[in-house]
Parts: sequence; structure tokens; C-alpha cells
Amino acid sequence: MRGQSDKVVAIIVTRLDSLSENLAVQTMLPAFYEQGYDPIMMESQFSPQLVAEHLGVLKRRNIDGVVLFGFTGITEEMLAHWQSSLVLLARDAKGFASVCYDDEGAIKILMQRLYDQGHRNISYLGVPHSDVTTGEATSRSLPGVSAKRINCIPLPLCQGLL
Repeated sequence: MRGQSDKVVAIIVTRLDSLSENLAVQTMLPAFYEQGYDPIMMESQFSPQLVAEHLGVLKRRNIDGVVLFGFTGITEEMLAHWQSSLVLLARDAKGFASVCYDDEGAIKILMQRLYDQGHRNISYLGVPHSDVTTGEATSRSLPGVSAKRINCIPLPLCQGLL
């Protein structure tokens, strides 16, 4: 078992069983250990209230930094105390260090490939625009795709599942 360090960084994942988040965490851990940090993991369960509680506990314990996997409902006000020591993943927030996917670029590349293959009527699993980590990015990307005369059709069946 590792000895206690004076330097601790918290990693707040949305779900402990998220494969993609666990793969990201696995790539971070060696860097934290190399710099002498002891990482701790917490789970948000997509609950802004739970994130606020976790951040409160971490603040009281004087944790050095936080890596937070973002989702809809996280506000910049919630994160204000951590502005200089928080990295937000999968979501962008003004004034905070963040790492985001290029959703718009990925959609454009995919749609161009489908267009080049002759596809003109494309359906996709719709994500509500209120989901800022996925739905909003998709919505921003599709107007450029529609200009290529591709008929993009969201499947509303999936809207209620999210």
C-alpha cells in the first residue's frame, strides 16, 4: 500500500463503471504518481448536487486539485472556488482549464464520409439540445451538414430515454 502524501488530487467521474472515463483516468494516474500526488476517486452519478457536496468536502480537506468529468447541470458558480486548480473534462466552461472532444469536427468528418459513399438520408440517435455535452454540440454541427443536401433525421424514440 502506498504511503500518504501531502499532495492529493480528486478525480470525480460521472459513474465508476464508465469504461471511457476509466480509460481516461488510467492514462492520468501515472502522471499524478510521478508528480507525487495521491489521487482519490469520487462518483457524481450525473448529480450536480452530489458534485457540490463532493467539492465542499474537498475544499474542507484542502485538496490540491480536482479533475471533474462534466455533464449538464454543472455551473461555473459551483466551480468558482476551484478555478485555478480544476480541470473540467468533456465540457467547456469560461475561465476554467478544460479538455473537450471535437464533437463538431467528428460529426463533419463522419457526415462527409457518408456523403461521399452516396448516403443522403441519415438518421441518428437524437440527444436533447439541453444536454450541453452532446446534444448541443450535435445541433451546432448539423447545419453545415444540411448545406450538403443531406437529410439528417433525429430519431425521437431515443429522446425520452435520455
